Amino acid sequence: VERNVFDFKYIKPFDRAFIDNPGPMVLFATPGMLHGGLSMEVFKKWAPSEANLVIMPGYCVAGTLGHKVLANGGKPQVIEVPASEGGGKLHVRCKIK
Repeated sequence: VERNVFDFKYIKPFDRAFIDNPGPMVLFATPGMLHGGLSMEVFKKWAPSEANLVIMPGYCVAGTLGHKVLANGGKPQVIEVPASEGGGKLHVRCKIK
């Protein structure tokens, strides 16, 4: 084999500096329940824009931000962010699938 099958031309590690970049982007981030970490950090930045889409790939435990987002059926809503993650209200206008 002359080529590394895992050398993807358009896929690279996500850098937090990308969060505010304009234009289309795909991010696979954990935890999927949006209860902390990179997924919550990015969600808080991208959720207010109607131009964005968030795909929730699995089950979300009750009490997590992911569960609150899914329980609304993907409609725009205002969610309370846990104090441990900065607190405040988050206007979720992005599309949810």
